[in-house]
Amino acid sequence: MRCPRAPESEYYDQFPLTVNDRDTHDRVRTPFDAFFEDGVVGDGDPVTASEDFSRIPGAWDAPYLYWNVTGTVDPSTSAEPLAAHHSPFFAPAMQPTLQVMTQAHIVAALAYLDTDQ
Repeated sequence: MRCPRAPESEYYDQFPLTVNDRDTHDRVRTPFDAFFEDGVVGDGDPVTASEDFSRIPGAWDAPYLYWNVTGTVDPSTSAEPLAAHHSPFFAPAMQPTLQVMTQAHIVAALAYLDTDQ
């Protein structure tokens, strides 16, 4: 490239690994499977995306579970798959995405409020 000098880089930030707590996963997975229709709940593949989520529960040494809802694309407006989170093109259809996320949060909270577990 005939660059007159070597490139410079500066390390400026890092994010810890996001490691889901197995007990937390097991506690909410069973209610998720019971509440949602077949095929709605699945296991995601590990990814190497940077995410600062784990800093929050890590500050209190609290167990955590990071889950991902991909949402939906309105087939009447787009045949393309949904863009990744944090993309300027990420625009899931308001419904059923909002409804499913609200239900997921309620089901997860109830899993912790259930004294029979």
